Amino acid sequence: MLIAGTIPIEDLPLIMGTVKAEGESLLINGHCVPCTQGTGAMIGAALATTNYLKLEPPQALVVGDIGQGKGSREIYEYLIQKVTTISPEVLALHYCLPDIALTRRLCEAVGKCTKRPIMIADAASMYAAKAAGLASKFDIFTPDATEMAFLADPDATHPAYINRHLFDSDITQTPKLVADAYRKNSAAKLLISSKLLYQTINLLSHHKDIRPSCLELIVKIPFIRLRHICQKYAAALPRNISPDILRGKRKDRSKKHNDGFQNLI
Repeated sequence: MLIAGTIPIEDLPLIMGTVKAEGESLLINGHCVPCTQGTGAMIGAALATTNYLKLEPPQALVVGDIGQGKGSREIYEYLIQKVTTISPEVLALHYCLPDIALTRRLCEAVGKCTKRPIMIADAASMYAAKAAGLASKFDIFTPDATEMAFLADPDATHPAYINRHLFDSDITQTPKLVADAYRKNSAAKLLISSKLLYQTINLLSHHKDIRPSCLELIVKIPFIRLRHICQKYAAALPRNISPDILRGKRKDRSKKHNDGFQNLI
């Protein structure tokens, strides 16, 4: 697995390497990278998951970008030139400043791989894929409620420009939004709620005896329906688990939880 995206550190050079845990940070090719948000959080979750499942740790391709776009363009260009050589089994794209032209070139380059990688997009990479009309070329998107409204809106090029207010997201409308997104070819083959993934990691850190059924299914069978994942996930939960953990309430994000996550890594 190769995870690519920017980190909000202005002077971080373009680096690629196997990810390791270093205290409360990630170590990539000799550079410490925070794992608290954005691309770093995705890499940290992938490292925790691969360690738990006894899989090879992820590779990461990161660069600093504080919104000016230079680092994002470096990520795009590096992958366009080298993805066929790297030939990852899974290519997960996180935050890069959306660039429709470069996203199209990247998808063309991926199409030249001897074995096409499983393509995952989250955050701005998902926005770029949808805006470029390439959503159906991706295998997995991980939208939250507002991002789902963005995918379903044929005229929006960014979640800030959906035809409803950014924070007016009625989750009861999610099934309709999913159907609309697929009708308009604005969704990947599989849509996975980002909240479901975060809750799964949360559960693993609290209950080490739980087999991560949801994550095993995502890794091994990436194209099954989300409904089946949810059913498998729910069946794996102990009956005495706190409802607050399932809801992902802030009060559960205690020092004990953070220590558990570090121990899991």
